[in-house]
Amino acid sequence: MVDIREIANRSGLLIVCSGDFDLKELYEAKINLQDRFPSIGSWYFAVVDLSNVSQLNVGAADFDRLVELDRRLSRFTRPGLPVAIIARGELPFGVSRMWQSSTDPTGWDSRVFRDRISAEVWLRDRVRAVFSFVMPALHLERASASSSG
Repeated sequence: MVDIREIANRSGLLIVCSGDFDLKELYEAKINLQDRFPSIGSWYFAVVDLSNVSQLNVGAADFDRLVELDRRLSRFTRPGLPVAIIARGELPFGVSRMWQSSTDPTGWDSRVFRDRISAEVWLRDRVRAVFSFVMPALHLERASASSSG
């Protein structure tokens, strides 16, 4: 399951993936992101929460399509957009690190974390340093929990 929504007064994006999950689902959920969220260019950050993924199915073609989509989407976002990925399991963490290196051309500043608190602390620091914007509290624990269940 994939849930995508704006958070923090539309200053950022939250993507929550949960359950048995496949990268094709994420690609399909993001394919029209710039149409669904016209405010994409004003976001200060993005969070991808994979912490509730119980099984991840990764195909090379789906991975490559997702990377290419994110490279296209980056043209609509602020340069240097901080992207925090939360991945507790070994496979989601490893795939997230591969995505991180594959999307270097986007100009996004992405990091992979094992927990939501570390991700939120890093985001707050990066957003303030890069954009001089004071991010509201995200409460990622609650936001992610309400998306998954």
